[in-house]
Amino acid sequence: MLFNRNKLSSVWEKLNFDSYKKQRNIYLASAIIIGGLFFMVGSGVYISSGVSGGSSLEMAIEKRIDDCYKEKGLD
Repeated sequence: MLFNRNKLSSVWEKLNFDSYKKQRNIYLASAIIIGGLFFMVGSGVYISSGVSGGSSLEMAIEKRIDDCYKEKGLD
């Protein structure tokens, strides 16, 4: 006999298991990346909704005014 059927079978099973592990790792990495992108989009929407179209200059002025009120105890 030129080849041992049991050896060929075990090699085939090992190849299938290794390809399954690689495929599972690819799916896991893809899921992590997609989850991270959803988190980034969600946090971006949350942050931009808090800004509500104001410019950075306006926000800086409002912060200085708020700090001045706190310093004088006028809250």
